[in-house]
Amino acid sequence: MIGWTVTQWAWHRRSTLCRVTATTPGGRGAYHVKDVLMGEGLRFAENAVPGLLAPFLTGRPWDGRSPQGYASGHGRDLG
Repeated sequence: MIGWTVTQWAWHRRSTLCRVTATTPGGRGAYHVKDVLMGEGLRFAENAVPGLLAPFLTGRPWDGRSPQGYASGHGRDLG
């Protein structure tokens, strides 16, 4: 994998769901994990390619209840 995209629409925010997309250099070019809980999706991405997503996450721990806690440019531990 060469990158990750985390997408969240208005209806996802209420239920803390998102779509995690893995970008690949070959094959289909992208693979989607649809309607996954935000915390689980971020952990999945971090476990698949350690360190790739971390620089884009906030320092605030992700608790799975709030849609905030990602995409600010500050690294954080997903453990």
